[in-house]
Amino acid sequence: MFLPQVIQVFKTKDTKSISLTTFVLLNLNSFTWIVYGILIKSNPVILVNSVILILGLYITTMKVRHK
Repeated sequence: MFLPQVIQVFKTKDTKSISLTTFVLLNLNSFTWIVYGILIKSNPVILVNSVILILGLYITTMKVRHK
């Protein structure tokens, strides 16, 4: 889902079309799912949302840096 956007941001450093609010909320959502995954001891939930959080944090960081 995020990999094409991460690749594009990495190559071009262009973040004009990315909504910071959307990615901040997405990161919060992923973090919440990770906490839930830990509470129910579900490795798939933890793993998938950890990957999403890492990619989302990268895009968020690039957005803030290249504002």
